[in-house]
Amino acid sequence: MVPNGTLPPTLTPEVPAPIQTEVAAQELPLSITDYAQEAAEKQDINPERFKRLIACESQWKEDAAGDNGTSFGILQFKTPTFAHFTKKYQLEDLSIDNPRDQMDLAAQMIANGHLKHWKNCARKTGWTAHLQQLSQR
Repeated sequence: MVPNGTLPPTLTPEVPAPIQTEVAAQELPLSITDYAQEAAEKQDINPERFKRLIACESQWKEDAAGDNGTSFGILQFKTPTFAHFTKKYQLEDLSIDNPRDQMDLAAQMIANGHLKHWKNCARKTGWTAHLQQLSQR
């Protein structure tokens, strides 16, 4: 100790300076329900009805299989239907196994008047009036 009661500079404990880190804001992938919302809004269809349609079709199970194993995924696409509409819309890079691809394709199909591919769940989820309009075309 030095006479004034302080430690000599060589014995003063060194306090580390705060670590300066910049964490870049990382964009996290959207949740599956948020993605459904976005896909619907992008095609100007009702997001809540779209999400109810998905819940009805698959209960949000991405690996759901129905219709005796002929319908697949979150929107229960049949392989020929998926292939036909991906070709029609020139979206051949989409995969029936990808739930986001199914949502993108289904939202576009619904916006273009093809809700009939989900007619049972469409009726159950409140798109009955919309289906009636489509049948009059």
